[in-house]
Amino acid sequence: MYIIWNIFRVNRKNRIKSRVSLFLNLNDCEPKTRIKLEMAIESSPKDRSVIIVHKYLFREYSNEDLSNLPKSERVCGICLEPPYYEDETGQEISMNEAITIEHNIAPQHIVILPHQPYMQNYVLSQDTPCPKNYPQCVNFTEDEIKSLSYFCRDFKELKAKLFYRNPPSFHSSFDGCRLESLSVDQIQAYIMVFRRLYMSKESGNFLNACTIFASKYYNIRINNWIRGGADEYSSFLNEKPIFPLQNFSFNNKSLIDTFLYTKFAHQPDEKKCERYAKMVVEAKNELFLEYQFYETLHNAVIIMANTAQFIIPLFEKWQNDSQQKVELLTRPFLNTDGRGTQLTVEEKHQNQIQEKSEKLGNELWVQAGSLEGQREKYIASAKNELENLSKNNH
Repeated sequence: MYIIWNIFRVNRKNRIKSRVSLFLNLNDCEPKTRIKLEMAIESSPKDRSVIIVHKYLFREYSNEDLSNLPKSERVCGICLEPPYYEDETGQEISMNEAITIEHNIAPQHIVILPHQPYMQNYVLSQDTPCPKNYPQCVNFTEDEIKSLSYFCRDFKELKAKLFYRNPPSFHSSFDGCRLESLSVDQIQAYIMVFRRLYMSKESGNFLNACTIFASKYYNIRINNWIRGGADEYSSFLNEKPIFPLQNFSFNNKSLIDTFLYTKFAHQPDEKKCERYAKMVVEAKNELFLEYQFYETLHNAVIIMANTAQFIIPLFEKWQNDSQQKVELLTRPFLNTDGRGTQLTVEEKHQNQIQEKSEKLGNELWVQAGSLEGQREKYIASAKNELENLSKNNH
């Protein structure tokens, strides 16, 4: 196995942060070390401490590293959570320290949210004291309340989807590649909700929610954070997708739009199909391009989550305190009132076969003298006979 590890390097002198790819041929490691690293890399999440302890084995990647590899070897790209930072001497530094160097700010002005390692962190001013009449001094219009309500509803629905906690993974070697993911139905359900938060025409989209809330809420510190999150989201969409050994010409927004308008939610036109075909050529593999779309989608939602964790509880608290709730025109369907309980025709038929097989098999077993250990055989035989009868009748 060959490892390509992306890290961040921050130069203390010129305050420039750069992405650096490190390379390691695991075949060069002694057996115990190789097995430790394989287990650390293949675990979920990756065992960060083991990989960092063995960083001395890695060297900076060059284009020649993969040019003469045996076709049977597997290449694995990794990025730790949270990311690994070092200074220009190769010494590990914390995320806080990296930010103080890059932005030339004092450590006490940095706030980092836990469990959101990919996010840019913003300089926040001191908390604004809560005014005594704060529900009255925060004046959202009826349309703004509706937009924020839709955003809160949709983002909570998005987080509840299995796809949010189980993003796809891509596995490749010179012999081939595969994309592991949840079912297509689950992916489509997730993307349908994401689309409501992403499309600018939707009143409850993420950027609109940020603009409304940050313009009206009383706390300057929170508003700065939310504006920063919106800026980061916009910057992310304008950036190119990042993956080891790839240099795409298109940006993240173009990638998302192309998939939404060719694979999901919309009927594709000729121009968008042509753009998709060009992206496949650049990616050199259609499965890899699909994975890159899911990865981009996941990172965009993480940025939303970094901001939504403020907007949702604060807005819902304001609604309760001010008693200004609105009834939304539509609500997402939930598995209540019998939804999700109806069986398909095929499921009903299989249940019927199973039920009748057990009944018939048990009767035949009793007729044969209830021989010990033979009951299941009679049931299996009855099931086979009923399934064949069903096939002949259809």
